[in-house]
Amino acid sequence: MVSYMSSFREDIIKIKRGLINGLQIKIEKASAECKKLEKTDFAFSNLRLIIFCVIIFSIWLTLNYDDYTGAALGINAALAFAGVVYYHNIIFEKLKKTRAELVLANERKARCEENIEGHKDAEKFFVKETIDHPALSCAPEEACEGASYKIGAEILNDLDFYGGDANLFSLYNTAQTSVGIKKFYDFLKTPLLDAEAIKKRQGAVMELSDSPDFIDGAMLELYELRGRRFSEFVSAITSPCVLPHNVFFKTLLIALSVSAVASLAAGYYNAFALIYCFNFAIIAIFFEKCAAVKKNYLSMSYFARPFSNLSEMFYRSGFNSEILKKLCASFGGRAICGDVKAGKPFYKKLGVLAKIADFMMIPMPVILDAIFLSELMLCERIERKTSEIKEELLAFIKALGEFESLSALANIKIDLPEYNFAKIIAEGPQTLSVSGAIHPLIKFDRAVENGIVFDDRLDIAIITGSNMSGKSTFLKSVAISVVLSQIGAPARVEKMEFTPFVLLTDIRITDSIKAGVSHFYSELLRVKAVTDKLKSVRNVFAIFDELFHGTNSRERLALCRATLEYFQKTGGKFVMATHDKELTSLGDGPEAPAVKNYHFEEKIEGLDSFFTYRLIKGPVTAVNAVKLAQKCGLPEEIYKRAAELS
Repeated sequence: MVSYMSSFREDIIKIKRGLINGLQIKIEKASAECKKLEKTDFAFSNLRLIIFCVIIFSIWLTLNYDDYTGAALGINAALAFAGVVYYHNIIFEKLKKTRAELVLANERKARCEENIEGHKDAEKFFVKETIDHPALSCAPEEACEGASYKIGAEILNDLDFYGGDANLFSLYNTAQTSVGIKKFYDFLKTPLLDAEAIKKRQGAVMELSDSPDFIDGAMLELYELRGRRFSEFVSAITSPCVLPHNVFFKTLLIALSVSAVASLAAGYYNAFALIYCFNFAIIAIFFEKCAAVKKNYLSMSYFARPFSNLSEMFYRSGFNSEILKKLCASFGGRAICGDVKAGKPFYKKLGVLAKIADFMMIPMPVILDAIFLSELMLCERIERKTSEIKEELLAFIKALGEFESLSALANIKIDLPEYNFAKIIAEGPQTLSVSGAIHPLIKFDRAVENGIVFDDRLDIAIITGSNMSGKSTFLKSVAISVVLSQIGAPARVEKMEFTPFVLLTDIRITDSIKAGVSHFYSELLRVKAVTDKLKSVRNVFAIFDELFHGTNSRERLALCRATLEYFQKTGGKFVMATHDKELTSLGDGPEAPAVKNYHFEEKIEGLDSFFTYRLIKGPVTAVNAVKLAQKCGLPEEIYKRAAELS
């Protein structure tokens, strides 16, 4: 597109370059740290192998020479092996974290550069969850209050929210977890209608956008949950307990374990044999139940630790917005709403679960377990501890999806500084004022911004212009700005203020052979959807691109004119892009003072047309169809005769 550079855009481009350069430095540092840690990891792996070989050699030495040299060597090697494993695990965790930092930094840089690959089918991008539970619901909290509406699939297709090689979902989604992705998916198609609800959402998004380090930290903690099924975790915490959880059972397990160790240490081998057999019988009795618990709570080993770290982050945060304060309570932060139980902080409770789950992952031979009863005690403890905080865990999951969706909206402002928050007008006449609007899927340095103002002096805007002049792009830019602003996100505008609208569009109409619906009939159904909505609400903002172009010109003009005259009486706001110059007679006239004409500028020099992509007041004057026919090489007889007829 033709470049148009304002001082605002020059400033934004400088800011974007600074962000990209800063991220590049971060990427280089993380990459260098990864290489360093990989070398250390390789060294520790070799050291573990060497020490393990020494242990094997010490066992052989002890068995063949029956002296204390092999035993001493084996004991020292075993201690050294344990120390190396401990520090190797620290290195490995640090390497895993640095790799995650590198991936997230590269993804953030790609967003800043507007270089995002689209998911052609966004729903296939989701991790499919196998159970239906309220904690996995994707409805935003405010939407549950009824002050919202769902955007239809046709409109989502018109505006490229989810389909195509490039789409808004791919551009804006930064959620790491399946529940976060699903909730953000629903956020985008559920605009809010209550001005106060939008302002509250905006406040939370603004506060998060001012805390990029907090968002980065949260995304880093949640990174390892990419692709994990939350349904497994929900199944674990909601399933009924299968082991006894009373004082007698816990005391019995501890007593048997201590007695076995004590009798063995004291040399009472007969007593030890009796207790050992009894312990073995206990393990056999509860074997199936323990196996079920271990299988059920396997997910806890990778969910509990990130949840604990995220909970601690919120516990130590100091957010001010109402929505974020509620999320803090759900995450187990400060008890601000009386929702968090007194006593040990929630992140410490999750930390306990994480430690138990880690111990459960360590394989224990039955021969040894019959002495310590460790697996049975761990299974009993993880079931009991989880059931004690089940409701808090479910609230945590629901809050997690909400937080990740808000973070995704905040990341728009962090990564794309040309986006700005709209001013929401709660009362007064219906208003939509947009300046400096740019389509989100066009590169910022190549785009041309435009604006329009709907107020009590403008109800219907008729936009004319040639093909490829920018009409459809502008319509989509305004519609997307409205949707983003009504979900509390910043929009790609220099400035915007509006009263909440129900958005309806007629941009990308297709016929359906399967449904037996023609192109023209599909257009009629879209218009009917608008007229039906106008019967119940006045705050409708409808956009039409080439209305009724699926039928003959005479009837098309008649239907378009009648439709626009009907819309003028309803109180809604409407935009219609058209090639039919005859319709411009409706605009700028005394009979229709609230109908205005606009067009996209086109300059013609000889056989060449140049588009400025600027929206200008008034009807279009330039025409280029016949000149384009001549330029592309049609026979002279055709384009000359067409010029005479036109």
